[in-house]
Amino acid sequence: MRLRFYSLLVVTLFTTSTFAQVIKEEAITIGTKLTIHSNTLNENRNILVYKPSDFDASKKYQVIYLFDAEYLFTSTVGIVKALVNSRKIPPSIIVGVETTIRVRDYLPPIDGDPKNNHQLWIKNKFPQFGGTKNFSKFLESELFPYIEDAYQVLPNRTMIGYSNAGVFGLHTLVTSPNIFTNYLLISPAAWWGDNEIDENLATFSKAHNNFSGNLFLTVANEGRGMYSNALRIASKLEEVAPASFTWGFNQFENETHESTIYPSIYEGLVKLFDDLNFKVTDNHGKYASIIDIQNYYSSLSKRYKYEILIPEIVLSDLADGQFLNQRNSEAIETLKKFTVLYPKSSFSHSNLGSGYMRTKQFSFAKSHFEKALEIVKKKNITDHSVIDYLQDMVAAAESKI
Repeated sequence: MRLRFYSLLVVTLFTTSTFAQVIKEEAITIGTKLTIHSNTLNENRNILVYKPSDFDASKKYQVIYLFDAEYLFTSTVGIVKALVNSRKIPPSIIVGVETTIRVRDYLPPIDGDPKNNHQLWIKNKFPQFGGTKNFSKFLESELFPYIEDAYQVLPNRTMIGYSNAGVFGLHTLVTSPNIFTNYLLISPAAWWGDNEIDENLATFSKAHNNFSGNLFLTVANEGRGMYSNALRIASKLEEVAPASFTWGFNQFENETHESTIYPSIYEGLVKLFDDLNFKVTDNHGKYASIIDIQNYYSSLSKRYKYEILIPEIVLSDLADGQFLNQRNSEAIETLKKFTVLYPKSSFSHSNLGSGYMRTKQFSFAKSHFEKALEIVKKKNITDHSVIDYLQDMVAAAESKI
């Protein structure tokens, strides 16, 4: 009996010392779910919205429209956050459109008789298909105006369409390409016949020969005409694509129709935003000036028809490269421009403060570190390492004066 008592006591002691106590439990949310009514479609639609965790209402963001969001929203948010954190794409808002009737919204009407077995099967099985015109009207006249009124978004829209939604993307690209700037189309179903592919892309090239958008098309290791269709689209684009139009194609040979979604989103978004992320090389550090970078982004602004600011990290990287090559005066000019373009950025003032420290202009350094510290405190940033660093730099500059 005594042995049993001690055994129970040992078990109890180990149990209470091993398990942690839950002090608080709360849900983790990654977005907002809205239900809006569409007069065009005569139905309610669920919209999922993700904003960056450091969302600033005074800034403008890229906007990504994600279709089939009921399946893809959570994973896409994770991919986008990772890409933004690694500086591969700009900060973005995701607008996820949940699906109601996929074949109605995503598959365009057939011109004449069915051109392949897929069209014939859809026509017999789902007679409600062919509503792309109404769905586009819903986007342009209802959803886009709502989003652009509620959030600070840039005018170049990006779409992600998978499978049948990829067909909608192809149809939109060749008929009304300016609805979106960037098209990420993942394993679009083999909806068009061969002649339709050739005719539609040739018509697109002639009717929209100044379209300056971007396309990234992917396909997996899959049959049902998807691979052959994707190759034909790529081949025809090689032949007729407008010079102003940028496009890319990739086959993920080790993926299936389902698994290709995630690598396609990762690689596709990087490619679509590639020109916005100027790559500062060693040669730029040796020879380039801030004017060269301004000219590059000026040309981009003309292409996309809105003002594109030089990203903060590009300005910082250019100045670092100039300092490394003993081009101190050019580096200081770059950093001064940084604070002009981003006067409310602690990063810009901290960079200029560091630049002044390197050039032994300690009074100026102190002033900009103090400005950076003031901005951080106003934004209620609670990362003590940031505040400690800036306070230390203020003190370091003060000690040199």
